[in-house]
Amino acid sequence: MMYFHPSHILFFSSLVLAIIMGLSSNSLFIMWLSMEATLLSFIPLTLKKNKYSTESSIKYFLIQSLASILFIMGSILTPLSYLISPFLLKFSLLMKMGAAPTHQWMPPVAEGMSWTSFYLLVTSQKIIPLTMYMFITKYQYLYSMSLTFIIMSALIGSLMGLNQTSLQKILVYSSISHMSWLLTATLMNNFIWIMYFLLYSFVLMSVIIPFHFNSIFSINQMISKNKNHLGFFNSLALLSLGGMPPFTGFIPKLIMTTELTKMSYSFLLFPLLTSTFISLFFYIRMVLLSILSSLTTTYSENIKHSLTLTSIINLTGLLAPSILLLT
Repeated sequence: MMYFHPSHILFFSSLVLAIIMGLSSNSLFIMWLSMEATLLSFIPLTLKKNKYSTESSIKYFLIQSLASILFIMGSILTPLSYLISPFLLKFSLLMKMGAAPTHQWMPPVAEGMSWTSFYLLVTSQKIIPLTMYMFITKYQYLYSMSLTFIIMSALIGSLMGLNQTSLQKILVYSSISHMSWLLTATLMNNFIWIMYFLLYSFVLMSVIIPFHFNSIFSINQMISKNKNHLGFFNSLALLSLGGMPPFTGFIPKLIMTTELTKMSYSFLLFPLLTSTFISLFFYIRMVLLSILSSLTTTYSENIKHSLTLTSIINLTGLLAPSILLLT
């Protein structure tokens, strides 16, 4: 469970307000200020009563500070160089989001966080950088750089998740893989990347909620603490996160695949779909382990009602958008 302090309400409110301020501004300077405000608001939310959270917070602050320095350097060089400046701006934003190959900081940072902090790390902390990245991507000569980062994020995010036992590391590499789809969506239009991000955030929440309330952080814990009703619904959430039809996670991938075939980026489908299949493989592996363990696990009545409502909400939310496939 997350360590809660009354000041967390203040910091969370300031985090939300900073995001709103950044999204409502057309100025890159105001958006940068909002991005730094989200950093300062997020770090206190990551602190718990152990040394690991402090270590993660320090690592996160140092990496984000380095990325901010690169962003400022790129901004200063804008009048002097139209080649180096956009490169530094884009690279700094990729570092802030943890896209490959600037992703090395994310797994150790995420592993020391609670599930609540982890969720904020891979969702709210990427909103403003993604918005700014979309504006900078308009530089034509940076397309090759964007495509390189997209392919690297897709392959590294999927392959590195295969040999992990920590659920947080698995979901971190999953977020890197999903980042490749988000970066691709920024090359297309605003609606697609916003839609993809919102659905990804919703599905990820349905995965994390059972882990949070049951204090599950590894595959072994997931198997040992697996309960029949919880394991079933959480398995559906994992399959949705992997993009298996007909769940919610399949919808944005279907829309993007359709749009990419109509554009000049159809060659990106191979690395993107390959990464999806690889990610889906280790999600299916987790689901099979969960199902097999539930067959030998006795039903525990003391937590029978603890997450039943949450599980029902997850199932409803996962299946409802699939009605769109019938239209």
